[in-house]
Amino acid sequence: MTISKTIIEKNSVKKNHETLNTIILGKKGAETTVRIIDLLFKRPLNINQIAEQLGMHYNTASYHVNLLLESKLIKKEGGNYGAIYLPAKLLKENIHTYNKLKAELLKK
Repeated sequence: MTISKTIIEKNSVKKNHETLNTIILGKKGAETTVRIIDLLFKRPLNINQIAEQLGMHYNTASYHVNLLLESKLIKKEGGNYGAIYLPAKLLKENIHTYNKLKAELLKK
Protein backbone atom coordinates (compact mmCIF):
# COMPACT_ATOMS: atom_id res chain seq x y z
CA MET A 1 0.00 0.00 0.00
CA THR A 2 1.38 3.37 -0.94
CA ILE A 3 1.60 6.30 1.45
CA SER A 4 -0.89 8.35 -0.59
CA LYS A 5 -3.41 5.50 -0.57
CA THR A 6 -3.04 5.21 3.21
CA ILE A 7 -3.62 8.96 3.62
CA ILE A 8 -6.71 8.83 1.39
CA GLU A 9 -8.13 5.90 3.37
CA LYS A 10 -7.50 7.67 6.70
CA ASN A 11 -9.17 10.82 5.39
CA SER A 12 -12.13 8.76 4.18
CA VAL A 13 -12.51 7.09 7.58
CA LYS A 14 -12.31 10.48 9.30
CA LYS A 15 -14.96 11.91 6.96
CA ASN A 16 -17.25 8.92 7.59
CA HIS A 17 -16.90 9.38 11.35
CA GLU A 18 -17.66 13.10 10.99
CA THR A 19 -20.77 12.34 8.94
CA LEU A 20 -22.05 9.90 11.54
CA ASN A 21 -21.17 12.27 14.37
CA THR A 22 -23.10 15.11 12.72
CA ILE A 23 -26.19 12.98 12.04
CA ILE A 24 -26.24 11.18 15.41
CA LEU A 25 -25.04 13.85 17.83
CA GLY A 26 -25.23 17.12 15.94
CA LYS A 27 -28.85 17.34 14.82
CA LYS A 28 -32.16 17.98 16.53
CA GLY A 29 -34.30 14.87 16.38
CA ALA A 30 -31.32 12.53 16.39
CA GLU A 31 -33.26 10.02 18.50
CA THR A 32 -35.78 9.69 15.67
CA THR A 33 -32.99 9.24 13.14
CA VAL A 34 -31.45 6.49 15.28
CA ARG A 35 -34.82 4.74 15.62
CA ILE A 36 -35.18 4.75 11.84
CA ILE A 37 -31.66 3.40 11.28
CA ASP A 38 -32.22 0.62 13.81
CA LEU A 39 -35.51 -0.28 12.14
CA LEU A 40 -33.89 -0.42 8.70
CA PHE A 41 -31.17 -2.73 9.99
CA LYS A 42 -33.96 -5.21 10.79
CA ARG A 43 -35.45 -5.05 7.29
CA PRO A 44 -35.92 -2.67 4.35
CA LEU A 45 -39.06 -0.55 4.59
CA ASN A 46 -40.83 2.24 2.76
CA ILE A 47 -41.53 5.59 4.42
CA ASN A 48 -45.14 4.72 5.22
CA GLN A 49 -44.05 1.51 6.97
CA ILE A 50 -41.38 3.40 8.92
CA ALA A 51 -43.93 6.00 10.04
CA GLU A 52 -46.45 3.34 11.08
CA GLN A 53 -43.96 1.16 12.96
CA LEU A 54 -42.49 4.11 14.85
CA GLY A 55 -45.84 5.81 15.47
CA MET A 56 -44.94 9.07 13.77
CA HIS A 57 -46.35 11.26 11.04
CA TYR A 58 -45.37 10.39 7.47
CA ASN A 59 -43.75 13.82 6.98
CA THR A 60 -41.53 13.32 10.04
CA ALA A 61 -40.36 9.93 8.77
CA SER A 62 -39.81 11.38 5.30
CA TYR A 63 -37.72 14.26 6.67
CA HIS A 64 -35.38 11.92 8.57
CA VAL A 65 -35.13 9.45 5.69
CA ASN A 66 -34.11 12.29 3.37
CA LEU A 67 -31.41 13.41 5.84
CA LEU A 68 -30.06 9.86 5.88
CA LEU A 69 -30.18 9.64 2.08
CA GLU A 70 -28.32 12.95 1.68
CA SER A 71 -25.68 11.69 4.11
CA LYS A 72 -25.40 8.44 2.14
CA LEU A 73 -26.11 6.40 5.29
CA ILE A 74 -29.11 4.68 3.71
CA LYS A 75 -29.99 3.90 0.13
CA LYS A 76 -33.22 3.82 -1.83
CA GLU A 77 -34.40 0.97 -4.01
CA GLY A 78 -37.33 1.17 -6.38
CA GLY A 79 -39.32 4.07 -7.77
CA ASN A 80 -40.56 7.06 -5.85
CA TYR A 81 -43.90 5.56 -4.84
CA GLY A 82 -43.33 2.69 -2.45
CA ALA A 83 -39.54 2.86 -2.66
CA ILE A 84 -37.82 0.95 0.10
CA TYR A 85 -34.88 2.12 2.15
CA LEU A 86 -32.05 0.11 3.65
CA PRO A 87 -28.66 0.73 5.26
CA ALA A 88 -25.98 1.78 2.78
CA LYS A 89 -22.45 0.40 2.59
CA LEU A 90 -21.11 3.47 4.43
CA LEU A 91 -23.31 2.77 7.45
CA LYS A 92 -22.65 -0.97 7.42
CA GLU A 93 -18.88 -0.44 7.26
CA ASN A 94 -19.04 2.00 10.18
CA ILE A 95 -21.47 0.10 12.40
CA HIS A 96 -19.05 0.17 15.34
CA THR A 97 -18.86 3.97 15.19
CA TYR A 98 -22.64 4.19 14.78
CA ASN A 99 -23.23 2.02 17.85
CA LYS A 100 -20.74 4.05 19.88
CA LEU A 101 -22.38 7.35 18.93
CA LYS A 102 -25.85 5.91 19.53
CA ALA A 103 -24.83 4.85 23.04
CA GLU A 104 -23.48 8.35 23.67
CA LEU A 105 -26.74 9.91 22.44
CA LEU A 106 -28.87 7.65 24.63
CA LYS A 107 -26.83 8.59 27.74
CA LYS A 108 -27.93 12.22 27.41
